[in-house]
Amino acid sequence: MVFQKVLVALMGLWSVSAWAADPWCSARENRVYSFAWTATDKAEPRLGTVHVKHVDSGKTVQVIPNVENYHDDSDAFRFTDFNNDRCPDLLVTSSVAGIGNESNTVFLYDRKRRKFVLSKTLSEIGGLNIDRRDKNCVTGFWKGGAADFYTSKHCWRNGRLVIKREYSVGPVVNADGEQQCYQHITTEYHGGKKKVKKRCTQEF
Repeated sequence: MVFQKVLVALMGLWSVSAWAADPWCSARENRVYSFAWTATDKAEPRLGTVHVKHVDSGKTVQVIPNVENYHDDSDAFRFTDFNNDRCPDLLVTSSVAGIGNESNTVFLYDRKRRKFVLSKTLSEIGGLNIDRRDKNCVTGFWKGGAADFYTSKHCWRNGRLVIKREYSVGPVVNADGEQQCYQHITTEYHGGKKKVKKRCTQEF
């Protein structure tokens, strides 16, 4: 039994050291890989390919095709640790609406394969950001108008992103188009159940 415990502990230390050995997940992550954007053609400059190269060798280690890039520039790529594993992930802005809504495509860094893998779940969250109070969670923000917006909070649990909270506010009008109030809706998710609270206020 003692031997088994020691073996498990050693395996755990080996796993941690092996992960820590990945230079992308260390303090010098911005020097390990370089990222270059190539547009499909001049007629479609916002659709193209991301080329990931190893800085020291100059070798291309990954090619990510069919990516929408609103800024048409690799300098606009963002690197943020969205899943709190100490490895920066790749975010490419796919669209920005006039009202300010931002859609992004997120590629999580896979330590085992040392590749960036598309996260459909994160990519579906508009206005994606890290939660300021909890790095294990992310937030979303979306505007429907000057007095109409939606926010959400999602947290990682056993490798999956789970929604924890939604909040929205918007004007309520009657049949004549007259505004009655601003309706606030808060939805909390806990233990597979959800709790909804609604209230109307005269002030936004």
